[in-house]
Order: sequence, then structure tokens, then C-alpha cells
Amino acid sequence: MAWTSGAGNPGGAVRCIGAGATDGIDQCTREGGEVTKTVSTVGYHDIIVAYDLRVSSLGGDYTGIGSGNCHPDHQLIDEQITVSCSTNGGATWTEIENLTRATLLGYLSYGRRTINLTAVAAANENAGFALKFRWQVNTATDLCDLDNITVAGFSSIPVDTTPPGPV
Repeated sequence: MAWTSGAGNPGGAVRCIGAGATDGIDQCTREGGEVTKTVSTVGYHDIIVAYDLRVSSLGGDYTGIGSGNCHPDHQLIDEQITVSCSTNGGATWTEIENLTRATLLGYLSYGRRTINLTAVAAANENAGFALKFRWQVNTATDLCDLDNITVAGFSSIPVDTTPPGPV
């Protein structure tokens, strides 16, 4: 459909990296970032989002709410990736997937993730459909890669089944 990231494509892979010097229980040392992209789904229905994920390091295993008065995602200091979608061009977001440290550690080599949005009617035929990938990793050695991000669906354009006229 409209957006495919990865090698040889304009979108390229997305690298998630922390920038902190410490990895502990303080909520305020959590490092995060996000990438968003509007992808028109006009002409398509039953939307599916898929992407490849790999982590190469996640540092210390600190979990739970931690200490401090900052507000990390889900109030957890764990490394995590949250995927959200918007059906109004990014004015509001709905979380569609949250991957915690335990899940991320299952992706030490590339693995494919698929998010089925067929039940989200507003994702269909929508020029303002958007995706947001938000990550929370801690130190500079915490890395994850998102690649081959694909938004796909079934064409809403009816197929012409009229047989050809006589020759």
C-alpha cells in the first residue's frame, strides 16, 4: 500500500537507541523516542500493519514502577515499545500494541510482528490514518531495530468481471 520501510526504500529502518548514562530504578533516567507517519488507506479496507523487530541489547533488568516523579510509558521503567494508530491524522492516538522487556527479549534476531486492524472500521478508506512507534530504552547500549514496516489492506475498488465483447 502506501508505506513500506526498509533497505532500498525511502522510509529506511528505524533504530531505537537509549542515550542515558545510567540504567537503574529511577523513572527519570528512562530514554525514549518515537516516529510517526501518516499513511492514506483510501481505496483499502481490512488494514494490517506488520513490521520486523530485532533487539541487540537491553541492559539491566529493571522492572516495575521504579522511583522518582517522572512518567514513563505505562508507569513502568521496563524497556518497551508501544505502537499506536490514529484515524484523524495524529490529533488523537489509540494504542494497538505494547511490547514489554519479556517480549522484546524474544527478538534477539529479526522476527515479524503483525497487528490486525480489520475490526477498526475507521482505519478503512482513511486519508488521515497514521502510525506511531514509541520506544523506551535506557542506556546507549540498549538497541532495537524496526524494519520493513508495512501497511496493507484489500482493495476497495471493485474488480471488473464483465467478459470481453465478441472478437
